[in-house]
Amino acid sequence: YKLDNFPKNTKKQVLGKIINELKQNVYCYGKELTSQQSKDTFNNFINEKIIKKLNLFSSKDRDMKKIISSDELKINGVPYKNLKHIFNSQSILKFAPSRLTPVHGDLTLENVLYNIITDTYKLIDMDGSKYMDTHKLDLGKLSQSILARYSEWSLVDPEIFVDGDNFMCDPRWFDATNESMQLIKSILPYTTDTVEDCIFYMSTYF
Repeated sequence: YKLDNFPKNTKKQVLGKIINELKQNVYCYGKELTSQQSKDTFNNFINEKIIKKLNLFSSKDRDMKKIISSDELKINGVPYKNLKHIFNSQSILKFAPSRLTPVHGDLTLENVLYNIITDTYKLIDMDGSKYMDTHKLDLGKLSQSILARYSEWSLVDPEIFVDGDNFMCDPRWFDATNESMQLIKSILPYTTDTVEDCIFYMSTYF
């Protein structure tokens, strides 16, 4: 069964085993990056994966263009920086990877099959992932399942109301409860990894 169908205690136990085994057997085959290589790798990632998509979405949808470029953006009445401002900011360089490793590439809870009888798991759907990347992309995908309820996206059509530059949406789609945050913290493979890293890389999947 997909790991997403199990209670949080089971998810925590199985994910702990998965991340530990990835750390020992997969992430260990890595390449350390110099400071300049780290910066260049990260900037290429942002330009190729993020900025190109933002430009495409801006050209296709008027409301998306507001979220991407508006200087007056508000979500549920709270002002925010637009996406282009955030992804072009030098402050996000703190998320640049220090090393590249083999990764799964789509490590959501839906892509983990767990047999509770034998206490074994299988990772599926690795097609399309780059062979070498930052392991934090895997953490971002897990966060997509744990914090953003990825498995439910296809089941509903969330209503978003637009009033000028103010977007009214359901905040429950981001599960920032202490229980979910503790689950994320419990599976971080390295002491340098943070929940903030997970949320940042989760936000790059759209």
